[in-house]
Amino acid sequence: MAVPVLVGIVVLAVAGIAKIRRPGPTAVALRREGVPVGPGGVRVLGAAEIALAVACLAPLPGAVLLLAVAYLGFSAFVARGLARPGGTALGCGCFGRDDVPLTRAHLGLTLVLAASAAAAWATGWAGLGPLLAAGPAVLTLALLTLVGSGLALLVLVDLPRLRTRSSS
Repeated sequence: MAVPVLVGIVVLAVAGIAKIRRPGPTAVALRREGVPVGPGGVRVLGAAEIALAVACLAPLPGAVLLLAVAYLGFSAFVARGLARPGGTALGCGCFGRDDVPLTRAHLGLTLVLAASAAAAWATGWAGLGPLLAAGPAVLTLALLTLVGSGLALLVLVDLPRLRTRSSS
């Protein structure tokens, strides 16, 4: 149960950092959806994503539920983009890149991360503390989180970019 939530936390933090470093693609994607935002607003969004990721690691009540809501919001954004004519050619800007098209895999993964966070909240997620107290098992948890996060980023960023390049 903990690994999918930790993957969601890591992916959110990576996306937040990317938005702070390169806000332009996210601003374009949000404006396309009717949200009038500039680079400064995107950087604030990135900082909020990082803050939420950190809050989920601490035993802050409701933080992991907010993570579930955030991933549901991302899912709605992706679903709306995919529903547009030519939607799979549109960039999401999630990771500060304009060459990452929307995919059904992106939608599926964000829905899974939303469900994982909601399940963690429902079962009493208490942050990172209890997980670290698991002794030697914490190494397995860290390794699974690292591998899972890498695979998630591969699905969200690298595979769509490779598919776009190979079809051009």
